[in-house]
Amino acid sequence: MRDSEGPLLPLLLQLLLLPHVPLHQKPTARETKGEGPNVAPSSSRRWSLGLGLDFDPKLTCENAEPICTHSPTKPVLIFVSSRRQTRLTALDLIQFAASDERPRQFLNMPEEELEMVLVQVKDLSLRHTLQFGIGLHHAGLNDRDRALVEEMFGNNRIQVLVSTSTLAWGVNLPAHLVIIKGTEFYDGKAKRYVDFPITDILQMMGRAGRPQYDQQGKAVILVHEPKKSFYKKFLYEPFPVESSLKDQLHDNINAEIVSGTICNKEDAVYYLTWTYLFRRLVITFLLVSPFLCMLLLGLNMLSQLVVA
Repeated sequence: MRDSEGPLLPLLLQLLLLPHVPLHQKPTARETKGEGPNVAPSSSRRWSLGLGLDFDPKLTCENAEPICTHSPTKPVLIFVSSRRQTRLTALDLIQFAASDERPRQFLNMPEEELEMVLVQVKDLSLRHTLQFGIGLHHAGLNDRDRALVEEMFGNNRIQVLVSTSTLAWGVNLPAHLVIIKGTEFYDGKAKRYVDFPITDILQMMGRAGRPQYDQQGKAVILVHEPKKSFYKKFLYEPFPVESSLKDQLHDNINAEIVSGTICNKEDAVYYLTWTYLFRRLVITFLLVSPFLCMLLLGLNMLSQLVVA
């Protein structure tokens, strides 16, 4: 490439004209660092979608069916969007257990031991739900109550734990079944319901599966029908891995100049062809506008003839 003569082509076209570089270069740690979860979850776990036009995360009628189907006796973790929903969901499960004529089917400890535990609990709602083997976990509980619930669930004293999304990040309490009851939460600043970040959904789903006890984990997401296609794609198809080099390209180029790797424009172009960013640019360019690609290549060949 010439520094001072000949037509100036777009950088992408110049990169496309270097066929000697393989297109299967793996991304470096520098390029992919900080990109977040861009790949689908591990296939060693099983994911399910609970879908329905009448689903409303503020209602409490969708909780018992996944438990009966996927985890009738093993630990279950239910994520909800608010403290109020933890209580309502627990009460709904208590009502289900009572209608099934097994009101304490989620409790795995003697009644005498349970009474000793209940005396220590300060929160009235938690004290009530623990009698039926269902725990609550949210920021409104004091430290003693939270620690007690975590210990009981971790030791399989209670089968069901209903929690807000904060548990997904703060405490390691895996379960055989994870139920994500709705993918929205109320944002006080925006004054409306907004979607959970994908990172939060991944963290919640990541609690499914106990390596020392289970061969597989199961996660059920209850979502609105319009969001079915997005979460189905999210669960069963890999997301593209994108390069973040473009955000720090100037720093990388300067570093290579200082180290002596890049001495001129030709070295800079050659350097870029060995990055994952170049692979993504080429693939995206060819997919989005193959006609424009051919046009630019033709114009380049014409310009070379004119220069010659």
